[in-house]
Amino acid sequence: MALDLSKIPAQAKERFIAIGKRYGSEDTLAQAQQTLSALSTHGKLLVEYGLPLADGTRLKDAHDLLIAAGVGRLEARSERKQTQLAALQAKDRAKRARKRAHAILKGLLDQAEELGLADHEATIRSVLSQTAFSGDEEEPLARQLDVLSGCLAEKAIEKASRDRGGPTTQSELSDAAKALRTRSAEYRPLRGTPTETQTLDLLDGIIVSICRAARRAARVAAADLGQPALRAVFDLVHLDRRSKPENPEEPSGPTPTPTPTPTPTP
Repeated sequence: MALDLSKIPAQAKERFIAIGKRYGSEDTLAQAQQTLSALSTHGKLLVEYGLPLADGTRLKDAHDLLIAAGVGRLEARSERKQTQLAALQAKDRAKRARKRAHAILKGLLDQAEELGLADHEATIRSVLSQTAFSGDEEEPLARQLDVLSGCLAEKAIEKASRDRGGPTTQSELSDAAKALRTRSAEYRPLRGTPTETQTLDLLDGIIVSICRAARRAARVAAADLGQPALRAVFDLVHLDRRSKPENPEEPSGPTPTPTPTPTPTP
């Protein structure tokens, strides 16, 4: 096979494993199969949008290696699925808590002078910037909640936020961060022996990374070529089916039909 796991640089391995440990191999396998099917039709088109044909080969190899390596893990499928779902729910809760804290801090900024927080504006803006995005990693998100909680606990900010949900939000930030770390720690022991776990996590991470790259290239190509169906076939339905993006790129509702302007009668 073209994909030799032993030749992957150590730093890249660590990155793939960190990504892969958050997904069940059944889901990554299904996603690989969908993306490979789409690449069989559209792979050459995506080359001009940043996805080399070699990535399709690597994806096929990772898919085949995953089938060969994942046989013994199926016995724990039900328990693992429940644990993974709980981890996703903890992540969703953490993101909601982050949005809640942001809403409060932005409200304080709007009234900073009136609330006597002029000297704290820079701190609040810095915290908002630091916690704007955490990617898909659990621990960076948990640390963001810690930062937000610490900001809301500062004496002047705590006082100003008492009548707008500050105390309860601090508590929720703390609880959500704890739940996120607990669920993340619970997931890994179900993955098998250390050697099996590392191999499966590595393969899962490679698959997720390539499928994400294919989706990114397909989105650009779909917009550039006016082919929305191209975007759809590369959607990560098996990876993202339990959650929605925090900021959807397109409105979910129907596009309003414009009202025609009547032609004036001469």
